[in-house]
Amino acid sequence: MTRCCREDGIGEAKCHGGGDRAGDFIGSAIAKKFAAEGFTIFAGRRNADKLAPLVADIEVAGGEIVACGLDARKEDDITDF
Repeated sequence: MTRCCREDGIGEAKCHGGGDRAGDFIGSAIAKKFAAEGFTIFAGRRNADKLAPLVADIEVAGGEIVACGLDARKEDDITDF
């Protein structure tokens, strides 16, 4: 599995919003709201491919997102994130 779908701009972003539950409903809505407010979103999900719609929505709206595949049950995944 690819660890991070996008790595550019991490050190340059002034604000960050993130979480590991970037699901299809509440998590996505929260991420989109923070992105609309100018935050760079760091989103993680066990199946990284399922983050594609969220990444597309945020980028189309002009936001920034770093999306990574991770398993919140694994400490190494969280520390790498």
